[in-house]
Amino acid sequence: MKLFLIRHGDKAVPFTDHENNGLSDHGHAQALGLIQIFDQTEKMQPTHLFCSTLQRTRATLIRLSQYHRLPIQELCELDLQAAHETHQQFAQRIQMTLKFFV
Repeated sequence: MKLFLIRHGDKAVPFTDHENNGLSDHGHAQALGLIQIFDQTEKMQPTHLFCSTLQRTRATLIRLSQYHRLPIQELCELDLQAAHETHQQFAQRIQMTLKFFV
C-alpha cells in the first residue's frame, strides 16, 4: 500500500469562517492537475480518498474523485489543530489516524 499526503489547493480569499474557505481559481486548477499527476503512472492510481472536514480539502479532491469514481471520506481526525490541543496532542492525533492506513 502507498499513502500519498496531498495538501489542499490554494484557498479562496477573503479568509472567513475561521479557515473554512473553498478554493481560489488557482486552487481549482491545482486540484484538476492531480488527475494528470496520478495518471502519469499506473502505480499511482488511488483506491481511497480521505480529507478533513474543511471545504477546501474536499474541493481539492472532488475532480479526482469524479474521475476515478471514488467516494471522498471526510475524517474529523484530519482537521486542523483545535484550540484546546497542544502541538503534541495534535501530532499524536494525526499519527494515530495515519497508522490506521498503513
